[in-house]
Amino acid sequence: MFNIGRMERARKRQRLTAKALAQRAGISPVTLSRVINGQQVPDEDTVDGLVRALGFPREFFFRDDAAPISADAASFRSLTRCRRESAMPSLRRPRVSATHALILSMAVASACHEPVTASYRCSHSQNASPMTCCTA
Repeated sequence: MFNIGRMERARKRQRLTAKALAQRAGISPVTLSRVINGQQVPDEDTVDGLVRALGFPREFFFRDDAAPISADAASFRSLTRCRRESAMPSLRRPRVSATHALILSMAVASACHEPVTASYRCSHSQNASPMTCCTA
């Protein structure tokens, strides 16, 4: 079943508005709104457009949400960076939150020996290794 929460997470990660996503996916904003609100199940053409527009593997949108991970179970390189998130401009906060959620869901998939099909590219460097980030 298509996971709307994962679609929203990918949209926020790409910093797209719903209107911009609809335009990129080649669907009407009304159709996207109905999908997001659970009033309409997306057909194959709609899913194909969303996959193409968001740049995530198709399988990503059909997986269950990862179980929430407590803050005590996660470890980040720099706690200073996490503290700075609350001081970030409000436009950047959703992207950071979506990025952290994506990284944590990849870690859970990796721990469960599921294939990890997405990689995280740090926006500060050209590092394309999964689940790594520079400390800049």
